Amino acid sequence: MSRIPVALLSALLLCGCEPADNTADLRDFVALTKASSPGRALDPLPQPQPYQPVAYSAQDLKSPFAIASMLKAQAAPPRIDNGIRPDLDRPREELEKYSLGSLKMVGTLERDGRLALIRVPDGTVQTVQVGNFIGTDYGKILQISDNRIELLEIVPDNNGGWVERRNALTLAE
Repeated sequence: MSRIPVALLSALLLCGCEPADNTADLRDFVALTKASSPGRALDPLPQPQPYQPVAYSAQDLKSPFAIASMLKAQAAPPRIDNGIRPDLDRPREELEKYSLGSLKMVGTLERDGRLALIRVPDGTVQTVQVGNFIGTDYGKILQISDNRIELLEIVPDNNGGWVERRNALTLAE
């Protein structure tokens, strides 16, 4: 009994494998198009030109690919000594080992002149006065007000010299 459903199922599957001619209309269209359009012969391919070697004559000129030659062409302007340079022989002060961005002004005091209170990255607070140096750019304190420390830094320029730059540290809120 179980063989009859299997045989019917097999016959049904084999019927699905019968080739169907679904492309008859496509074949008719292609045949009609070929019959109605006149064919012409293709033009022959052009003959390749024979190879003619060319002698390289630019070996004595600058190579456009050599970076060193381009850098020499863009020589740095001559260094002008303006007399500005940091005093590298003086002893460095405690706050010169911190960048100016890592220092915070937290207040001022009046004791034999105005003092500023500076918090350093380790959390301690130190006092500075006019004439002290702070920051990594040889910053000398010029003036201390209630909410600002004015300083003059000496920074390297692009030509191997030094220039002065004004900067300030403001009261942190």
